[in-house]
Amino acid sequence: TNTYYNFTYKGCHFVCLNSMDEHDYYPPRTPGLSQRQLDWAAKEIMARRDARWTFIFLHKPIDIMSDRYLEFERRIAGCEYTVFCGDWHNHCTAVRNGKKLFMLGTTGGGDTLVAQGQRGVHFGEFDHITWVSMCGDKPEFLNLALDGLHDEDVVTTSKITWLTAKYFRANKPLSEEE
Repeated sequence: TNTYYNFTYKGCHFVCLNSMDEHDYYPPRTPGLSQRQLDWAAKEIMARRDARWTFIFLHKPIDIMSDRYLEFERRIAGCEYTVFCGDWHNHCTAVRNGKKLFMLGTTGGGDTLVAQGQRGVHFGEFDHITWVSMCGDKPEFLNLALDGLHDEDVVTTSKITWLTAKYFRANKPLSEEE
């Protein structure tokens, strides 16, 4: 059986990918999304391109750095979508090729440095829930922290620059001409 799936709810398409599909747990980390899974996802997304919005979920962000994932993005470029991932425990929002990518921070897992008051929101480290609401045909995002509310861009790649090139490849264009 597949360990990745999709469904439609209230006109929105949800695609849940398994970033452990071909994952090497130890360095060097290899991309975990198999080509078979990406081909399946692209086919499913394109078949529902008339969805109000598509939300793509995966655990590890390491795959969104790969050339294989960039090719996947090229295949679905005509669709409206947002990507959510986690694992690194630093919340950060990026925009790549006009699409939002969210790396969620600790969502209840806790962080000892935050608990000791040594780090926090400015490092993208805070316990939160990311709330998504569809307003017409566009999503709006809000971070519900245990100690208050934060806007969607509470931490961006312009604020934590080491995330930009390393994890989001925000400078990687979809078309070869760019």
